Amino acid sequence: MKKSEIAELIITYKIPIDELSEKSTVSKETILTILAYTNEAVSHDMLLKLKRSINEFILEHRSSQLHNSLQLIKENQSIEEQLSRSRARSIRLVELSRKLREQGIRESEAMQIKEELHLLIDQGNASDEEVADLLSDISILYRMQGGAGINFEIEGITTLSRRSHA
Repeated sequence: MKKSEIAELIITYKIPIDELSEKSTVSKETILTILAYTNEAVSHDMLLKLKRSINEFILEHRSSQLHNSLQLIKENQSIEEQLSRSRARSIRLVELSRKLREQGIRESEAMQIKEELHLLIDQGNASDEEVADLLSDISILYRMQGGAGINFEIEGITTLSRRSHA
């Protein structure tokens, strides 16, 4: 085992020196010496301790990454399930909306009055404006019931005159 290999692993995996020192029981100074690439001798035993601790750290790191990946996969599955349910609800709502719209059109068509309405109005003492107001009110009432309004046609106007008897 070479010092350079140990240094490369520490740097590659960004292993905190304090943790490594604690786990391996190798002093920080020795670890820093290894990282400094000095020619100072480090015992084979210390290098093996560091290598074991680094391998444990790498294993824990990979295990943690695997755990995080599994969590992300579970969360992603949950989100996909929620999206799927949401899409299904949206499709049902669109279908329901279409059915209601079709039903409303059918009911509207069924409610339309297809017969003509004929009125005979005796004006009596009413003014022309009062008769016009009455016809306007009838048209408004018809529109409130879903109709299109009323067309007024005036046909065959006759006036009965009073004859005075002397």
